Amino acid sequence: MSIAEQPDEPTVRVYPPDEALRRAQPLPPRERLVIEDLTHDDWTAFQEALAEA
Repeated sequence: MSIAEQPDEPTVRVYPPDEALRRAQPLPPRERLVIEDLTHDDWTAFQEALAEA
């Protein structure tokens, strides 16, 4: 998908339970989810940004 095709705002889609289960995918391994070089200040800023949403 190119930048031109991306919507301005993210959208939320709600699916019936059966379809949601069909679409579900397992999470990647924990090793791929960990950000190792994140500073304490960056983590704090990230948490504050989530709290504003």
